[in-house]
Amino acid sequence: MVNLTGQNIDLKFGPKKILRDISLEVPYEKISVIIGPNGSGKSTLLKTLARILKPNKGNILLDGKDINRSSSKEIAQKLSLMPQSPSSPEDITVRDLVFFGRHPHQGAFSRNTKKDTDAVERALALTKLESLKKRFLHQLSGGQRQRAWLAMALAQETDVILLDEPTTYLDLHYQFEILDLLKVLNLEKKLTVMMVLHDLNLASLYGDYLFVVNEGKLYAEGKPEECLSKGLLEDVFKVQVHETMTTRGKPQFIFSSNVH
Repeated sequence: MVNLTGQNIDLKFGPKKILRDISLEVPYEKISVIIGPNGSGKSTLLKTLARILKPNKGNILLDGKDINRSSSKEIAQKLSLMPQSPSSPEDITVRDLVFFGRHPHQGAFSRNTKKDTDAVERALALTKLESLKKRFLHQLSGGQRQRAWLAMALAQETDVILLDEPTTYLDLHYQFEILDLLKVLNLEKKLTVMMVLHDLNLASLYGDYLFVVNEGKLYAEGKPEECLSKGLLEDVFKVQVHETMTTRGKPQFIFSSNVH
């Protein structure tokens, strides 16, 4: 059981404060989604939880230990990150990319072991990339490429995975493909998932728990059916909510601009 919590997090870029006194606990073995308007601090919060950014105040605890006092290798054995719009050499194959996920489990001069190969093959199978493993990244569709990056994160064999807008720039079909896969991994592999999403209806549909960030503060949190409301959405996102629907017991919304 790997716990990830944040305590009284402040973070500034120069004189501008981006995160303001945020405390949260990532629910274990659930899918959590961070939502909020552009510039609200949601991606910054995720990067802070992943130790990409260091808070000016407060602590990030991974299994009760300050993440900024742990080695990168120790963290990478427990927590993996899929960044927004990741980049890599175009002439790398899918399989070679996925092998990068094994680095936290290897020594400085180690070669790939059977354990590493088995982990990579499992990750390829989970993401349905076995038939594409010898393809180069530039030969893949957007959805296939996202699955390759997800496979690399899965090859780390961590209990917690953080994803920064994993559906960005993907067609709707591929958005559902990636989110369906994450749901399966959460249910079957007991993976703790935390991600940033822009689409509020997808966040509601796939999230077990939501964190609403607004102006650098944790505005609200809870299950979608408890947390999301017409009033909250209109206040935070400055839109009109015309209709609410229910899908699989989760609230769904139709939005329009306040400008007529």
